[in-house]
Amino acid sequence: MTENTNYFKKQKLIPNWPQEVVEEQVGFVLGVGGLGCTIALALCRLGFKKIFILDFDVVDDHNLNRQILFSKKHINKSKIDSAMESLEFHNLRTEIVPMEMDALANWSKIVKAARECTVIFNGIDVGKYWDVAVQSLGLSLGIPVAVGGTFQQMMSFDFYPPEGQPCICCVDQLDNEEVLERLLPDRIQTLENINFIPRDNNPVGASNVYVATVCSFMMVSTYMQYLQGNRKIPTRSLFYYNTYEWVSWPLEADLHCKFCSKSLYFDKRPCYYQTVSGKTFIPRKFKSLNSKEEIEETKFRTKNPLVKLGEKYSKQIIPCIPSTDSKVTEFGDIKTLPHSIQTPYIKCKHKTPFVGFASGIRSGVMLIGKKMYRFKGCGNNTERFLVRDVKVFGETKYEEVRGCMFEHTSLREYQMVSELSELMKKNGIPTANVPTAIFKYELEEDQLPEIGKFCNVYECSSDIRLANAVLPALEGLLSVLVDDWDHKQYLSLFDKSRFDKENKLIDTPVAVNKKLPLIDLRKVKVLKESPSPEKHKDVHPRWFKLWEEESKKMAPIVEYIKKEKKAVGSIISNLYYKLGYEVGTAVMLLEKNEISWGTFYDNFTLDFHCNSHPDNLILVPEKHSVNGNLLAPWDFDFAFTKESSVPNFIDEETWTNWKNIEKKEMKYALAGQQNFDFGFKEIELSDEMKELKIGLRDTLILGYLAAIGGEEEPEFDPEIVKGFYPMLNLALIINKVMKD
Repeated sequence: MTENTNYFKKQKLIPNWPQEVVEEQVGFVLGVGGLGCTIALALCRLGFKKIFILDFDVVDDHNLNRQILFSKKHINKSKIDSAMESLEFHNLRTEIVPMEMDALANWSKIVKAARECTVIFNGIDVGKYWDVAVQSLGLSLGIPVAVGGTFQQMMSFDFYPPEGQPCICCVDQLDNEEVLERLLPDRIQTLENINFIPRDNNPVGASNVYVATVCSFMMVSTYMQYLQGNRKIPTRSLFYYNTYEWVSWPLEADLHCKFCSKSLYFDKRPCYYQTVSGKTFIPRKFKSLNSKEEIEETKFRTKNPLVKLGEKYSKQIIPCIPSTDSKVTEFGDIKTLPHSIQTPYIKCKHKTPFVGFASGIRSGVMLIGKKMYRFKGCGNNTERFLVRDVKVFGETKYEEVRGCMFEHTSLREYQMVSELSELMKKNGIPTANVPTAIFKYELEEDQLPEIGKFCNVYECSSDIRLANAVLPALEGLLSVLVDDWDHKQYLSLFDKSRFDKENKLIDTPVAVNKKLPLIDLRKVKVLKESPSPEKHKDVHPRWFKLWEEESKKMAPIVEYIKKEKKAVGSIISNLYYKLGYEVGTAVMLLEKNEISWGTFYDNFTLDFHCNSHPDNLILVPEKHSVNGNLLAPWDFDFAFTKESSVPNFIDEETWTNWKNIEKKEMKYALAGQQNFDFGFKEIELSDEMKELKIGLRDTLILGYLAAIGGEEEPEFDPEIVKGFYPMLNLALIINKVMKD
């Protein structure tokens, strides 16, 4: 039978009304009482695809004044049965699933149903810890939750978006840490029941039909606004019928909330995963495959497609570097891993219970317990493992699989990260990735099953890369950071050779290329930073509190610099020098230990690869900093040692040349020569601020060159050092502005 689409003719006339989207929605109505009756009715009249209704009570005579699905004939009958009967009169196209059960005792069944849903409407009046459990479930599933309540002549309703911030625990401070710990988003779906939660000692309810019905409709209306793209919905709204007073506001998030806090140090773009067939293993020890036959096999792979695997693979190439392969000789016990990562994950297009954050094209991160884990090689965006053409001089020559790691690249990187973590530790440098495990995928639908597909799992503390986020955000911060400065004096610091024929300041990449003199902004007092930087106009309210906290930390340091008689520069000029020096330190540590970051000549594509660039260093959160270091080396997927390089591929002269290229490429990238497209929207800067960026990049390069040249790290003024992380955190808030 053809569905009657004329039912929704009038609501389709509403501007921007997304009826097609509405008809794909699945709602969960928890409690069929004063709120739930009206919500269920409204969802049916709107044309939802499906709704679940849950209750475990019977209709009492005192319910009839406000629970509009029930009549006198339903007294003493099941609320669920009565609601199903009445909804038949209101339903236009919606599948209705009844769930008559005790919600606390049957929590696992609620979880199973919620996995199908796009929104939860919570009208069960058990207490705040029940509300926490429901919203924690919403956070874990990545779906919004609406909560409502009425009392006498007042109604209230909250709306919590799937991104969190704030959540119920931010809004209503609760002190039972033991219960809250059991209800965390990473655990909430594993619970069979939640009978352990304390109930509130609620007074006898007092309400009427218009109080309950209007509250219900406002809860539904709020979700409809969300579906239409409104992201400025208040967290909490109150209405007092007797005074006609309406109060609504976006409540402040607790930046340290265990339930919803999303660190500045990770991207906020959601990323969904699903579990797939395969196995997880933990490498503990490795052996280099360097026999004559094994080396010949490596050489063959670097020059030929995978013809040995058959006709289907005759054009397939996989990444190869001039290094021997590794073999695992000892494995760890996967039972030592969190249960959640004992089974492989892959990125997917649809919403699932497993929500994380994007991290590059083929990686993602996910919070498990209290730790973040990075899955490197878990799918090409949401397309799993696609096959694409490889062009040489514009002509398609080969094909390659994208989105995964391969056995030899996975094992080599895991071994390199393990060894380099120890090397960094010995030299007082923080570790960006802690090797945790490897996924080996065994997919049912795999068009190239003979090519093994792997994903490396690392515990990580940040995903904020130097070139991708830190430097653009610091420069975007200038518009609100600089309080005053002597522009004329600033330009006088540059040598005359730094100006072109039109008297415009030559930028740092050109200056580096032409070997023009650079300036060190640490040694001059031309820049005055604001003691209280004004928030950028696009900063979201959720970051206001943190902005004020970090500004307060910087204020006394700015005042100290102003009063200091000697030239100590500014916080940002010292910070740039420090960042440059740390990059140079990492580059030289690898050179000293005869490790290539990943420089080689690709025999297939005829490209020259150099993996030495500033996006291979991440900003370390202050609590993970070691010896005051701000940065940690990051990606080593192409790294290899001189010792493990394939004989006859790299001689002494080639090795030296490639290491010099790594230093040079990093220098030009830091100067700003590479034109990356990071998806940022530009922060408008004046011409003067653009010129200031040049001086800061100069200072960055001077720090880098000092480390490359073997100079000792300068002793930064301890007072100025205190301002590094507050300024970086302000910049990361700007980073959110540039990403949103």
